Amino acid sequence: MVSYPHISPAIHVWGGGAYAIFAATPQPLATEEVAFHYLGGQTESTIRRVKPVAKYLVLWEVDSTRVPVNAKERGTAWLAMVEMVKASIKKGFTKDWGSFPGELNGYSIHEGTELELMTETLQYAPYVKFEVHPVASLAQVEQVIKASTK
Repeated sequence: MVSYPHISPAIHVWGGGAYAIFAATPQPLATEEVAFHYLGGQTESTIRRVKPVAKYLVLWEVDSTRVPVNAKERGTAWLAMVEMVKASIKKGFTKDWGSFPGELNGYSIHEGTELELMTETLQYAPYVKFEVHPVASLAQVEQVIKASTK
């Protein structure tokens, strides 16, 4: 049996069919799971999909060959990118963002799916290059360590 520490399953027998209840906790799943209820040989009409959520550390760097020399043009381009970042923060995908002072690079923290991350970073091409690192939470690291000692 596969164990998901963030999902608490409970199996009940009802009218000859198994009835599975999955109670989600605040922690996200690493993979997409589908929870469903089965009663008397028929699947209930509600199928709940749990969206996979991962956290990523994204290191970004502006391509200096694409930065305008004219200060006004450069400022306009930078402000447009800042507004794009603000929009991503507002929709909840970007959790944190920062620029390293005196450099054309910085970092951001994102939570979402790989598809969302690819869509997000593609908006900045070809002006910004990205280095993406998936991040394991403390709970995930602890789970792996415990599993490896069994």
